[in-house]
Amino acid sequence: MTVAAVLSSLRTCAQSLLLLLFAVASLAFGGCAAQEPDPPAPQPVEGPVDPYGDGELFLSAPQAPPLSFGTTSGQTFKPNAPAQWQFQVAATGQFAVAVSTYAKYVSLYAVLQRQSGARWITAKTASGLGAAQLQLQPSSQGTYRLLVHGGKPGQQVYAKLACIKGICELPACPAAPAVAASQALAQLQKAVGSLQSGGKLKGVLYTSESDQPVDLFSLPGGAGAGKVTAPELLQALGQPAATAVDTSWTTAKFYTGLANSGMPLTHVQMLQGALLDQAQQWTVLRIGKTQVHVWLVGRTACGALVGLHTVVVET
Repeated sequence: MTVAAVLSSLRTCAQSLLLLLFAVASLAFGGCAAQEPDPPAPQPVEGPVDPYGDGELFLSAPQAPPLSFGTTSGQTFKPNAPAQWQFQVAATGQFAVAVSTYAKYVSLYAVLQRQSGARWITAKTASGLGAAQLQLQPSSQGTYRLLVHGGKPGQQVYAKLACIKGICELPACPAAPAVAASQALAQLQKAVGSLQSGGKLKGVLYTSESDQPVDLFSLPGGAGAGKVTAPELLQALGQPAATAVDTSWTTAKFYTGLANSGMPLTHVQMLQGALLDQAQQWTVLRIGKTQVHVWLVGRTACGALVGLHTVVVET
């Protein structure tokens, strides 16, 4: 055999060996990939969901039935759903929400949420074996929702809302609108608390072409209901009914302006919660040109018009 023939034979053997090694490697890696288990299917989430870790619970539950003061209310747990109630706090005092079940060795998880705009913010949580008790001390009005998790379908759970200290009845509204407005301003200042000083938001100048302070205000109202209308505000301010009023601003835009003016976001959220304690429906009305008076206004339970006022310069 010639040298050329030997070299040709060795080349052929080497090529065959490389092809064999490649086939073995492909089989090995392909087999490993084939044996990898499929990712686990997402499991249904039970109980409250807090996707952002900020204490806000998002639940697709239907409208909760009412919970009356001093009356025990029972519900039956349904599959994959909490028992829930809703109630109003329209007075000061200390309230207790007691939750219990006759089923022993059932660990209940109770969540008390307070309405803030379109969201429900967690106010208190508690857990216990067969019973849980929540304490809340609202300083003013608000809408609350109680959700109870942990029971098995068909089990009964009971809730009772009681006044345990202080004045827990809604006081009568003053007959004179001016007196109602004066009381409403005092309540507003108390609710806003340390965020205000001397009737103005502390350390906040609303940003525009000329930065201006933000005042807390209260005006005598009429017998209206729902959101305050432009004619109502004009009448309360003593301005002509034909005065032009701009309604293009949303409440979100007003609050965004506060944040853009240097007010910490947490303070903006606290302020919004304090205002919602005083009135549930809010609107922004703007009056004037160049120097525009901006009124974030709501109506209290006694009919007074309360809120925040500032001036923005628009040239």
